[in-house]
Amino acid sequence: MELSLFLAKLIGITFSSLAVMMLFCKEQFKKSIKVVISSPTLMLADFINIVIGLAIAIGHRIWEWSWRVIITILGYHIIS
Repeated sequence: MELSLFLAKLIGITFSSLAVMMLFCKEQFKKSIKVVISSPTLMLADFINIVIGLAIAIGHRIWEWSWRVIITILGYHIIS
């Protein structure tokens, strides 16, 4: 059940982010899609980056003063 909730959050955030980008940055989104589609390697790398970043942001929200906060910050940095 926990895995299902985690995956639902991951998929929901991914689709919501895409919808917001399409709604508010339509022209920039179209340009970006054309560049990404022209390079399958870039498309795969971007997709993997987003999924990994979101997985860290959802599953590792530790905001305490220790080395573990670095992992959380990296996850948020990857998706930004």
